[in-house]
Amino acid sequence: LCVVHRFLGKSIPEHRVTLYDKCTDVLLYEWDRAKFPEGSTVGKLDALAKRNLLTWLAREMHDAGLVEMAESEVVISFQAVLPRLGAAGVGAKALLAEIRDRSGLLVEKRPGYFGFSHLTFQEYLTALAYVKDWKKLPERYQEEWWQEVICLTAGVSGVDAGKLIQELLRRKDNLAVVMAARCLETATVVPVKVRERVERELRRLIPPADIETALKLGRLGAVVAPLLLQSLQAQLHWEVKQLAIVALGGTQYAPAVPTIVAELGSPDGNWYTAYSILRLFFGKNEMAGAAVAKFEAEHPEVLSIWKLQRTE
Repeated sequence: LCVVHRFLGKSIPEHRVTLYDKCTDVLLYEWDRAKFPEGSTVGKLDALAKRNLLTWLAREMHDAGLVEMAESEVVISFQAVLPRLGAAGVGAKALLAEIRDRSGLLVEKRPGYFGFSHLTFQEYLTALAYVKDWKKLPERYQEEWWQEVICLTAGVSGVDAGKLIQELLRRKDNLAVVMAARCLETATVVPVKVRERVERELRRLIPPADIETALKLGRLGAVVAPLLLQSLQAQLHWEVKQLAIVALGGTQYAPAVPTIVAELGSPDGNWYTAYSILRLFFGKNEMAGAAVAKFEAEHPEVLSIWKLQRTE
């Protein structure tokens, strides 16, 4: 990120897909200009060829549910792709050896096994590999392993983000609506009618209007948590905030802890909801534990009430 910041004239792209694109660009640029000596195997491939090579490897790994791949399998993958890139004469094994010694994208995570230096790179490159096959992705929206790939694919050039989002909405369940909203975050061009439909569906769910919806949202986990947190930080009626806190508790989304801790000082009924959620769902979180201990020390009667209600 620091290199991207410098490379782009002291700025960082706000659009996530663009940011990942620039990150991979910088690392590929580093391969060419600094990492490898003249005449190296890697030097025989231009940046586009290297990106394509790693894109297809990322797709193979993600399709197989892998974050690591054996060296022999990576070599086979390279051997299959290099001729398509006009680089049949490049030795796949020598190429992998040089990448192992110098690369910033693909690293040897343990002896004989390679993976991307961060799962984000694998997900982004997999999204690039699915540009022509994006219609295969909406059906996998319930699989956590594929959710980030789906969202990134919506923001990649060449993908009809509007149709992808409509395919998600066609599933008619809460998770599909949340995934459609996440795709709006990454997509750059979406028809107004599609955008308005997603916003209508999202308003039906977030913030939750009743305890049943709050509990259902909580079971969706981290995929919905950022949207719930955003709603909790808005100026809502205390009863609506209370439901958002309950939903966030179900997600066990750690970044929500500071906002929930702040509700301990609420003059209305939210302080007890916040206390209960911090105790139940964030018991192992250091910040939550410290906040609960401090609150109990200042209000010793609260723990007795909580224990009594738990017994009942």
